[in-house]
Amino acid sequence: MTTKSLIKLLLITAFKISIIQAQSLDQIGKVPLLKVGGGISANGTYYEGTSNRDPFSFNVNGNLNFNISGLYNIPLSFSYTSQSFSYNTPFKINRLSIHPSYKWITTHIGDVSMTFSPYTVSGHQFTGAGVDITPKGPFRISALYGRFLRATEYDSEIPGILPVYDRYGYGMKSSYSFRKWEVELIFFKAKDKSSSLTTDIPLELGVTPKENLVVSLKSGINLVKNLSFNFEIAQSAVTENINNPTTTENSSILGFLIDEKTSTDFYKAFNVNFSYALFNGNVGVGYERIDPDYRTFGSYYFNNDLENITLNASQNLFKNKLSLSINAGLQRDDLKNEKETQLQRVVSSVNASLVVSKKIDVNASYSNFQSYTNIRNQFDEINQIDELNSRDTLNFTQISQNASLGATYKIMNTEDKRQGLSAQLNYQTSKEDSGDLNTNSSDFYNGSTSYTIEFPNKNLQYNAAMNFAYNEAVEESTFTYGPTLSVRKGFFDKTLSTGLSSSYNITSTQGEIQNEIFSNRFNAQYTYQKRHNFSFSAIFLLRKATQRVSNDLTIRLGYAYSFDVKRPKLKFGKRDKITSSKEKEEEKREDHFYRFRYRDIIYKGYANDIIAQLLTTSKKEYLSDPEIFGRTELLTILSNLKEKNNPLTFQDKAITFLDNLYLYIDFAVAYEEKLIEVLTDLKIDTKKKDEEIRMSFRIAKFKMERHGLYKMKTSERLNMPKDSIVAYTELVEEHRKQSEKYDAHHYITDRVFEINNGKINSKKEVEDIRLKAIRNTFKIFKSDGSLLNSNEYLEGEIVLYLDMEYRTRKQNE
Repeated sequence: MTTKSLIKLLLITAFKISIIQAQSLDQIGKVPLLKVGGGISANGTYYEGTSNRDPFSFNVNGNLNFNISGLYNIPLSFSYTSQSFSYNTPFKINRLSIHPSYKWITTHIGDVSMTFSPYTVSGHQFTGAGVDITPKGPFRISALYGRFLRATEYDSEIPGILPVYDRYGYGMKSSYSFRKWEVELIFFKAKDKSSSLTTDIPLELGVTPKENLVVSLKSGINLVKNLSFNFEIAQSAVTENINNPTTTENSSILGFLIDEKTSTDFYKAFNVNFSYALFNGNVGVGYERIDPDYRTFGSYYFNNDLENITLNASQNLFKNKLSLSINAGLQRDDLKNEKETQLQRVVSSVNASLVVSKKIDVNASYSNFQSYTNIRNQFDEINQIDELNSRDTLNFTQISQNASLGATYKIMNTEDKRQGLSAQLNYQTSKEDSGDLNTNSSDFYNGSTSYTIEFPNKNLQYNAAMNFAYNEAVEESTFTYGPTLSVRKGFFDKTLSTGLSSSYNITSTQGEIQNEIFSNRFNAQYTYQKRHNFSFSAIFLLRKATQRVSNDLTIRLGYAYSFDVKRPKLKFGKRDKITSSKEKEEEKREDHFYRFRYRDIIYKGYANDIIAQLLTTSKKEYLSDPEIFGRTELLTILSNLKEKNNPLTFQDKAITFLDNLYLYIDFAVAYEEKLIEVLTDLKIDTKKKDEEIRMSFRIAKFKMERHGLYKMKTSERLNMPKDSIVAYTELVEEHRKQSEKYDAHHYITDRVFEINNGKINSKKEVEDIRLKAIRNTFKIFKSDGSLLNSNEYLEGEIVLYLDMEYRTRKQNE
C-alpha cells in the first residue's frame, strides 16, 4: 500500500471515530458513576526432581474492569511469570492487555489477538492495538496494528532454535449489511524488519526477512426463505526475501499494494457454500480450494494444496432423542500436478448422539478430514508434574482420521446418592509431524472406563478409572495402561474442598516394560467470604525405568481475590471562592442566575427555576411512588432549600440534594439485587441444613420413645424412681424443642422457596420483608458505598421475620 493510500485510510478511520465520540452520553447519571471489578491471583511453585526447571517459580495474573456510567468499559488484564527459559522465543510469555469499550466501540490494547477470517487473520497474538466498531446500523469496521513476532537472535549453542525477525502487521475488516445480503472486505499486511537481527545467520538455515499481503472478499446472501449462500475469496502475496531485487512485472492484481520482489508469489483460497433449513435441521453443499503453499502471517497453522467438495446435513430425530450430522465429499491435493503421488479420496465426518433412555446416553463421531491437533492422551495429564506449567502447544500433528465412541450409564440418581458408569474410546491416525522431520504414519488408541459414586448431601465423591493408550508406528508400538483412584470431599458448607488421587501406570515397548510411574496428588481449595480463594496442591511422582529410579515433587500455593466496588466514595474539591467585586454583588442579589451540571443533566435558571427542575428530576427518577423509602428525608431537604434561599450556599445545597437523591436511587437498585441474592443463598442454605435438623429431631424422638416410661400412663410414671422421671422429662423436653425447631425450619424453608419462586399470595408479605431491614441496610450502604458486607445481616433479618411469622401463626391456631 502506498503512503498516500495509507494516510487516506487513517484519515477516514479517524473521521468515523470522531463522529462516534460526538454521540450523546445518555447513560451518564442513570447508573452509578463508576463501578470497579476484577481480581488478582498469585501462585508459587516449589519443585524438586529430574526436570530441567527452576526449583522455585511464581506467576501473577490479574484483571480489572472500570465501568463508567454504564457506557465505558475499560478492562485490563496482565500476567507475569518468573519462570526463565534457556533461550529467547518469538512469543511473549508475560502479557498485558486492556480492552476499553464505549457502547459499540471496543478497543484491544497490549498483548491481544483478533480474528477476521480463516484465510486472513485468525487468532495470531500480537503486541499493539485493535478496535471493533459495531454500531446498530449496517456498517461494521475492525482494525489492528502491532508486532506479530519478536526478534530472536541466532545462537550457535542452541541450533534447534531458529532465529526470527521482528514482524509488524496492520489490517482492517469492513462490512456493510443490506436487507438480504452482506459484503465484507479484509486487508492485512505484515512485514519483517530486516534490521532487527544483528547476528549473522548461516545461509543453510534459510531464514530471511519476509513480507505478506492478504486481501479477502466475503459475502452472504439470503436468496429465498431458508436458503442462504456464502462465499469468501482471498489472495495472499508472500515475499520470501524482501532483500531480493524488485521486479516490475505485476503478476497479480495485488501487485500495486506490495513491493513485488523476484521471490514474491501469489496464492488464492476460495470457499463457497449453500445452506437450506429443513425440518429440525439443514442441508447444504460446499466447495473449497486452497492453492499449494497458501499461507498468511495472521495465522499459526494452515492446511493448503487441497480441494474439497462436500455435502452436509444435520437433523434431530425421534423427538430430539437422536442428533445426527453428516459431512461427506471428495478431497484431492497436488493441485499443480507437481507431486509424484496424488491423494484423492472420499472424505466424511459423522457426529451422532443418542438418548437411549433416562439412564443411558451414547455418542459417536468419525472424520477423515485433514486437521492439525496437539495429540495428548490421558497419561500426559496423569503423569504431569505441574498442572499449570506451560505445555508445548505448538507441537501440532497432522491428523488424517479421527474416531470416537462413548457411553454413560446412570445407575442411580437421587438427592442422596448418585452412581454412574462411563466409557470412552478414541482413535487417531497421523501421517505427518509438525517439525522439519517427516515421520511415517502412526495410529493412536486411547480408552478409559470409570465408575463414580457421589453423596451430594455429604459433599463426597469416589471415582475409580482404568485407562489405556496404544501407539502403533512402523518401527515400534507402545502400550500404556493403569488404574486411577480418587476421592473428593467438601467441608464447611463447601467452602473447603479437598481431593486425593493415586495412579499407577506401566509403559511397554514391543512387549518389554520400559517404565512404571506411581503418582499421588492432593489438592485443597478454601473460599472465604466468596471473594478470597486459597489453594494448595502437592504432586509426588515415582518413576522406575529399566536403568534408574527417580522422583519428582511439586508443591503449589495459590491465592486469588475478586472484588466489585459498586460505588466508590468520590470527593471533589469545591470551587475557588469568587473574588471579583462584580460577582460578589451578583451573589447578593436574590435573583441570582445559576448554571451547573450534575451527571448528564444541566440545571440553569434562577433559584425557583432550579428548585422546579430538582423537583421534576426527583419525581421522574425516584419520588413518583408516595411510599418510596427516603421520600420524607428528600422532601425535607428540598423544603429547606426553598425556605432558606441564600445565594452564597444555594448551589452547594442543591448539589447536596442531588447527592442524596442519587444515593437513594443507587441504594434502591443495589438493595433489590442484594435481596434476590440473599434469598437465593438462603434457599440453598436452608436446603443444606434440612437433613441435619431432621436427623436431630429423629434422634430426640428415638431416645424419648426408647425410654422405659414412654409407654406408661401418667399415673404409673408417678410411682417410678425420681431419677428416671427426671431423665424422661428431659427427653420429652428435648423432643419438644427439636420438634418445634423442625417445624419452624420447614415453615421457613417453604416460605423462602415460595418467595424465590414467586408463589407467595400477599404482596404485603414481600413488602414487609423488604422494608424490615431497609433502614439499617441503607446505613451500611451509606457508610461502605456498597452492600458487599450486608449478606449476613439481611439473612438474619429475613429468618427472624419468618420465625416471628411462624410463631404468630402457631399462637393463632
